[in-house]
Amino acid sequence: MGVRFGMGTDGTRGDGFRLVDAGETAQRLAYGMASGDSSCGAGRMWLEHATAHSADAVGLGKVTGEITVGKAADFLVVHLDVPELTPSYDLRWELVRLAQRDQIAAVVVGGRLRLWHGRPPDWDGPALVSRAARLGPEVVRRAGLHRVEPA
Repeated sequence: MGVRFGMGTDGTRGDGFRLVDAGETAQRLAYGMASGDSSCGAGRMWLEHATAHSADAVGLGKVTGEITVGKAADFLVVHLDVPELTPSYDLRWELVRLAQRDQIAAVVVGGRLRLWHGRPPDWDGPALVSRAARLGPEVVRRAGLHRVEPA
């Protein structure tokens, strides 16, 4: 229908594969079930909206969103030789519906390797996690934060 939209989050849902899977699931619930079209949207549309169309939707289409000369080299390297993707009949759809963040081998941002198999290549990520685990509870206690949940 030509609706311009992107997919992303500034919250805790940092796993982009889960995000595009949730979008595809919402489309199935809102349209696919009623129409009997379980392929509504397909994987291609969701991957495009999670990449190039998202960059365009937030005004960054001239900077990033695709791998081409003159644009920021932001991309993931994904392991495809896993049971859930073998054999593959429609890789784009399977990436949307079946891929998980543990399949990400590398994260490259601006042409620089930022993560390799879940670890930063140029600083001590486990040390940061350990420090955060140690300091976090005290920071929350001093901030006076209280969890509020309905009874």
